[in-house]
Amino acid sequence: MPEPTCIKCGKHNFMGVPFELCRPVIFVQCSSCGGVVGVLEDMNLKTEFENIWAKLTEIEVSMP
Repeated sequence: MPEPTCIKCGKHNFMGVPFELCRPVIFVQCSSCGGVVGVLEDMNLKTEFENIWAKLTEIEVSMP
C-alpha cells in the first residue's frame, strides 16, 4: 500500500489545521513544511443540530 507523501518536501506526516473562510474548513497540511495537500469541510454535526433545534423551537413558540 502506498504511503501518503507530501509533494513539496517528501515527508509522510500530516495534520489538520482549522481555518475560517466563509465557512469553517480544515486544511490538511504537511507537518514538516506546511504545504497544503487538501481541504475538508468542517462537519461539526452537533453544532449544526443544535442550531436547527433552536430554530425549530423558535417556530413552535411563535405559532398560535
